[in-house]
Amino acid sequence: MVSRLIVKELDVTTYDRISRFNHWTAAILFLTMLGFGFYLAYGGLEMPQKLPLIVNHKAMGVLLLVWGIWRVGYRFRPSPSTLQLCDFTIQP
Repeated sequence: MVSRLIVKELDVTTYDRISRFNHWTAAILFLTMLGFGFYLAYGGLEMPQKLPLIVNHKAMGVLLLVWGIWRVGYRFRPSPSTLQLCDFTIQP
């Protein structure tokens, strides 16, 4: 008796364009804010020079917060796509 192992192709759904855009935009904003914060803290600037930069830093922080809320809302939306795993069946 000969058995055959049949493996169905792995159907992995990838993230859509909006999810990838959300991810990379948030990553760029976060890294920009991190660098900007270090520059404000250790850049050797005097307070009169820092004030306009602090205002920009706060505005970018609010933008990043709104973007994060958007990402969470978009992530938990109802989605028809599912991840299907391999289905191994043995047929005689």
